[in-house]
Amino acid sequence: MDTNQVKQLLEADLPDCSFEVKSEHVAGDGGHYEIHAVGECFGELSRVKAQQLVMRCIAKQIASNEIHAVHIRTYTQQQWNSYQGNQS
Repeated sequence: MDTNQVKQLLEADLPDCSFEVKSEHVAGDGGHYEIHAVGECFGELSRVKAQQLVMRCIAKQIASNEIHAVHIRTYTQQQWNSYQGNQS
C-alpha cells in the first residue's frame, strides 16, 4: 500500500480528522508507516484509546500484512499546532 491509500482508509472511517502518513523505509521490507492523526475526538481519549481508534481503521490491512508496522501519534488541533511550532 502507498501512503495515499492508507490516508484514504483513515479519512473514510474518521472524516472529522486529518492525517499525515509517511512511509518508514526498513531495509528490505515495506508496509511500515508513521501516522499523525489530528482531531478533536482525541482530546477526550487516553493515548492508548486514541491509537486504538486509528488502528481500527486499518485493522484489515494489518491482518492481511498489507501494513506490517505502524507508529501512530494523535493530537488535538491545538496540540498539533504546538507540535508543528516546535519542529521549526
